[in-house]
Formats: sequence, structure tokens, C-alpha cells
Amino acid sequence: MKPRKIKLLFLANHLITMLYIAYITGPGRLSDTTGFVPYLISTLILLDISYIITCNLKNNKILNLFCGLLALNCWYIVFTLDTSRIGSLALSALGPVILCASARFTLVFFFQDTGYQFQRFTGILMILACIGSIAGLFISPRVFACMYGIQFLVTVFCFFLILIRHHKRMGYVWKNERKYILTSFFLIFGGFALYCILMSRVPGHLENFGVYLIVLIFFFNIHAISFKKSRSTPLSSVFHKKQAWVMFLFFAVAVILISYLLKFSFRGYFLIINLFIWLVFLCNIMLEQNFRRQKFSFLLSGSYNKVLEQIRREEQLKADFSNYLHDEILQDVLSLKNLMSKSEDPKVQKLILSTLDELNGNIRKQMRDYHPVIVKSLTLKENYQNLIEETGRSFPYRTIITTFSCPDDLFLVEPYHLIIYRFIKELATNVYKHSKGNYMWVTLSQEKGTIQLCVSDNGTSCADTILLSPTSDHKGISSIQEQTLSLSGEMKIQDNTPRGISVHITMPMKGEHSYENFVNR
Repeated sequence: MKPRKIKLLFLANHLITMLYIAYITGPGRLSDTTGFVPYLISTLILLDISYIITCNLKNNKILNLFCGLLALNCWYIVFTLDTSRIGSLALSALGPVILCASARFTLVFFFQDTGYQFQRFTGILMILACIGSIAGLFISPRVFACMYGIQFLVTVFCFFLILIRHHKRMGYVWKNERKYILTSFFLIFGGFALYCILMSRVPGHLENFGVYLIVLIFFFNIHAISFKKSRSTPLSSVFHKKQAWVMFLFFAVAVILISYLLKFSFRGYFLIINLFIWLVFLCNIMLEQNFRRQKFSFLLSGSYNKVLEQIRREEQLKADFSNYLHDEILQDVLSLKNLMSKSEDPKVQKLILSTLDELNGNIRKQMRDYHPVIVKSLTLKENYQNLIEETGRSFPYRTIITTFSCPDDLFLVEPYHLIIYRFIKELATNVYKHSKGNYMWVTLSQEKGTIQLCVSDNGTSCADTILLSPTSDHKGISSIQEQTLSLSGEMKIQDNTPRGISVHITMPMKGEHSYENFVNR
């Protein structure tokens, strides 16, 4: 879906949520403070959605999914205010959906949308348990409660099964993200304790708070990990911080005065605040469209404009690549097809088919070089194994027996999994091109945040030949060495025993900015 449509979808969701809250509460129905917590949390969630969607300039799928989950939780909280049968039914139906979606999203987030062991099995199991819970809702409340309990146990089992099986990755995530995780937990539980102390004697205030607590803990943690640094929004490129604070103070004073004069309850406060957030959200969408259309060319600075300029360059690169495929490759393909249809000479047809096959192979090779294909349903080991096998098929005239050694539970956080992918491809290609041996050994491991990659062969080349030769003769090796050094790594080229060479790459895997890169790719 296009970015504009997604933004408009969340904008419409915000408006519908506000209208629904105004409808179900009605004037005077919540004049006391019993609905304060749902109002507050739903408003904060809607604010967060507006902020994230505004900052998601690249239309990142993970951020869109995150906001979708936020919207589901917002509606769950809103339905706690609706005492009608429809509201109760919707509230019950959303519970299983949120439980399943939250668990699966958390796994997608932790594994950075790459494959992992038991992925298919646990995914199917959690979906079936969710469907069973929803089906039980239409049978009887008792059946629903039973099925919902089973779903909870199944989801917890699947979740912890994966965490235990991939404990090394979870340990790595904890090592790099524990500051933000612990901060989230302390803030949530500290706020909850303070709330209980202040509101313990107010009837109805602790009802359904377990739901709010789970929602806050889960999303606060994900949010803290994802957004370590502040992001600039379109409005921040137009207004200075002092101007923004002046606008905020003016709005706060205006809300207080209007509410006092019109004798609003707290319900009126939250509706006005939501309306203001919605208007800001709308302004951001319109500003972004104007920026993309270059209607504000006088704004030459600001991080937002830099990001937009980067997006423009990326889009231009994509357009150039597409034009190349259309004008150069596609036209040749169509010409060959037309020629083949007109020709009755078997030799000409054979030549045409051979040319087409060669053209097809070259196009696929260029596409793989342009963007490595990491199949998300496969583990990293399986992806790298397929890469090595595919490299071998690209050299049908060479017969090299390949041994690939790699842990089944190997994990590499972004962007290291793509870097290693390119390294393996280049080094394996060099073996097929330049080595005169018939064996190749590839070993890959990651221990304690250090990546170890070794590619060896039994050819006739020696390390000195490569080390002493001009850089232009081994551009691939030189490129790998430069990238390794830029990432604080080390590459060694040594003689293999009894013959051939070995390329050893050692690289630290730094995870401090891994999820920041992941959500902003």
C-alpha cells in the first residue's frame, strides 16, 4: 500500500475513534473520574500513532505493523467504556487477536524479520489457537473463557520455546537493549504503583488495569528499543523548538479557558486534545505532500529535508534502474521473441533461445548483485547454503566440492546479515573463477558478539601472490578488506594446508544501532 494511503487510513482511524468515544459516553455519562484511565491511555496511543506514522517517511512495514497493533490496543481500551452488547462482543473478540498478533510481532521484531527455527510450526499453532478462541465466543462465554485460556497457554509455550531455542540471540538483544528494557519496566511499574496508592479508594479505577499494564509494558519496550533517538517531523522543520513550546502553552491555556467557560468535564478535555492531535497529524500529511512536490524549496536545511532528499535520490535510482530494464533489456527480449515467432529455421530458433537464456541469467545476476535475496521464511544458515549452491550453478564448467559449516541457530543482526551475504558471494565466486582446486570450505560462526568467516580452497594460488599483486587485479578482495576495516574488523589471507589459500574475516557485531537501522531501512 502506498505511504499516502496508509497515512490517510490511520488519520481516518483517529477520527473514527474520537467520534466513537463521543458517541458511547455521551454528555454527562462520565462526569466523574471513572473513565479517566481509558481516556488517557487511548489519547497517548493515538498521539504515538500520529508521531510514528509522520516519521515513517520510507513506509517501513515494521513501523506500519507496530502502529496497527497500537490501533488495535487503542480500540480494545475504548471498548472498555462501551457497556452495550456490541461493545462487549468486540472487546472479547479483540483479546485473542491482540494476544496472537502481539506475540508474532514481538518475534518478528526480535529476529528482525528473518527466519528462525520453529517459525512455521509456532506461527500456525498460535493462529489456530486464536481462531479457536474467536469461535468459542459465538458458542458460549464458558467455552470462550476455556479456549482463551488454552490460547494463552499455547502462545506462552510457543513464545518461550523460541526464546529458549534461540537463547543466544535473546541474550545478545538483552545485552545491547537492557538499558531501555529496564527503564521501560521501572517507569511502567513505578507509575502503576503510584496510581494504585492515589486511586485505591476510588471505585472502578483498578478494573481492567491488567489490560492496560500489559499493553503499556509491551509497547513501551518495543518503542524504547526502536526509537533511541528523537526523530524530526515535518512540523519540526518549519517551527523552531521555542515556537513549538509557545504553541503548546497557548493551546494548553486555551483548552483550560474554554473548558472552564463551557463547563466541560474531563471528557471534553480529552476530545479537544484528540482533535488538536488529529489536526496536527493532518497538517503533517499535507506538509509532507508539499515537500515531496517541492513546493517548499526555500526550506534548505533540517533533518527532515535531508531525509526527503535521500528518499528522492533513492526513488531516482529506482527509476533509472527501471528505465534501464524497460529501454534496454525488455526491448531486446521483445525483439527476440518477435524474431523467433517469424523464423522457421531451427538453427535460428536455437540461437534465439540460447540468447534469451543468457539474457535471463545476466538479468537475474544483476538483480541479485543489486539487492541480495534473503528469504524470510528460511534461517540464515539455509539462506547462505542456497547462496553457495547457486554460486556453484553459475559455473557449470567447474566441479568444486563445497563444505559449509555453520550453527543452525546462527543469528546476525541488521545490517550484518547482508554484509556477510555479500562477502560469502564474492569469496565463493573468486574460488570458482581463480582457484584451480576442487574443494572449498566455508565456515561461519558468531560467538559473544564476534563474527568469524573463513573461506578456504585447495587451489594452486598462494597468499603472497594475492597480497603482492596490484589492487586492481583483486577488486573484490580489496572491497571486502575496506568494508571490514570500516566496521572495525580484520581480514587475513593465509596459505592453506597443504595448498591453497584461506581468507579469515573477524568482525565485531555491534548491536547498539541494530534496531534503529531495522525500523528505518
